Amino acid sequence: MLCFICVHRFDYQELLHNSSFCLVPRGRRLGSFRFLEALQAACIPVLLSNGWELPFSEVIDWSKAAIIGDERLLLQVPSITRSVGSDRILALRQQTQFLWDAYFSSVTKIVLTTLEVSPHLQQKKMCCVQMSHTGGNV
Repeated sequence: MLCFICVHRFDYQELLHNSSFCLVPRGRRLGSFRFLEALQAACIPVLLSNGWELPFSEVIDWSKAAIIGDERLLLQVPSITRSVGSDRILALRQQTQFLWDAYFSSVTKIVLTTLEVSPHLQQKKMCCVQMSHTGGNV
């Protein structure tokens, strides 16, 4: 006899794309790969993590793309997400897709944004840009 779960497997990526909200628990380190998965799927990240510094917060207003709250609010997540209106859900999902495309969809975009928000790396960025335009001859 086959178990129910074995017969009715779920496609994780499909679930993400069909979800309005994705709970993103804090990882062992400062971030969580679930966060990037949610952005890629245009699923609104629900972040419950005290002291989590979100990536590129120098140039991104995360309140326009995520629901952010205290870790102690876990049991209130269902009521919090139900209280978000359909217009705001649409705006949040559109913003997550924009942020994925603009900042996180490739290693190059991540590196360029990192250089942009890191003042002490600005000099290295100029050198890299000059090298790319001159074919490596500065």
